[in-house]
Amino acid sequence: MRIVRIVTAVLFFLFAAMLVLALLVTPEAPDQDTPTFTLLLVAAVAALIGYIALPRKRPALRSEDESSAAEALMRTLEEAMVDGVIDKDEQAAIDRSIEALGITSERRKKAVLTDILAGYISSAVDDQIVDDDEARKVETVALALGVPFTRKLDKEFQKARRLWILTEAPLPSTDIPVSLQRDEIGVFLSYATLFEYRVSRISRSYSGPAARIKIAKGIYWRAGQYSGRTESTEELKEIDRGDLILTTDRIIFSGRKKNVSTRFSRVAGIVRHRNGLELHRENAKAIFFSCDADHVDAIAVYMARIMDGERPVPATTGN
Repeated sequence: MRIVRIVTAVLFFLFAAMLVLALLVTPEAPDQDTPTFTLLLVAAVAALIGYIALPRKRPALRSEDESSAAEALMRTLEEAMVDGVIDKDEQAAIDRSIEALGITSERRKKAVLTDILAGYISSAVDDQIVDDDEARKVETVALALGVPFTRKLDKEFQKARRLWILTEAPLPSTDIPVSLQRDEIGVFLSYATLFEYRVSRISRSYSGPAARIKIAKGIYWRAGQYSGRTESTEELKEIDRGDLILTTDRIIFSGRKKNVSTRFSRVAGIVRHRNGLELHRENAKAIFFSCDADHVDAIAVYMARIMDGERPVPATTGN
């Protein structure tokens, strides 16, 4: 629609310009039926229509009055959510605050209410984890506002929920394709690519925010994607592909060409990136495992819990 209005305006402006140009280059004959004044009037009308057809600049996303009303609505929500439950009277107060926004367009009203819900979700996922109580509150606010989660909000919310479940659910135990030592239990199995550092003159390339969150001793969370180059003269080179295994005692890589086994007592630190895990080892070079993003989360959280002293309950088999 905006393009149609622009094209229409341009056509009328061109028509007006052609009329004026015709008057300038063509002398008026004594017996001319159409006087110059009439042509000028037609040109002026064409120019006016062109101006009217031009798309107007959209108003600011939120006026001062609308912003004040939105802040009042957020305060009403906060007061209603003190006990985590919204009763009929509190819902009526929220509805009145929504009406006070003074927005007649349903589309615009939904956008404003979605922004308010987004702010509430952002505060809930600020620590990267949403527990059961926070999840109930977010869902209650969404229901009270009458707006659904957008795809982006739902993705952010569900990721934080998964991290909470990984943190609180019992440590799993699973069968793994390597020999275990006495009292050692398999915890997690994933497919991964092993990278090692090689000398290079290429510097680090990192996309995404540089936020680095400590989730346990020696365990850090990083939001962006690691492209495999350090700030020194080294870069990561793919070495092998195979199984990445987590047990109660070790993190193991079992590949076609190379095997790596590191006891947790020799782990100096691990940094979780969006596309893998960077493992720092005592008296050895750091290595990088690239694997599925959900598996990265699970391995990082499970390692933190195991290094903090937790152990899974061994799976039992019935007769």
